[in-house]
This record gives sequence, C-alpha cells and structure tokens, in this order.
Amino acid sequence: MKRIYDNCCGIDVHKKLIVACFIHGKEQDIKEFGATTKELRIVKS
Repeated sequence: MKRIYDNCCGIDVHKKLIVACFIHGKEQDIKEFGATTKELRIVKS
C-alpha cells in the first residue's frame, strides 16, 4: 500500500479519558489524558 502521509494523528474522546496516537515515520506515540477541565489544564507539552 502506498503511503500518503508520513505524519498523522488520531484522537479518541470518551467521557473520562482522551487518547491520542501520533504516527511519524515508523514510530508511534500514544498518550492518555484525563477529560476533566482540571486534568486538561495540567497537561503541558
């Protein structure tokens, strides 16, 4: 299958959890975050 994009991201939003998957090249990063306002304000990249 021909690769169209080298980098892409998917996000799955639930009531209590957010999961983000970022693929760049052959590497994959998966991060989980709490979904409340208080938990999201803590997240800094």
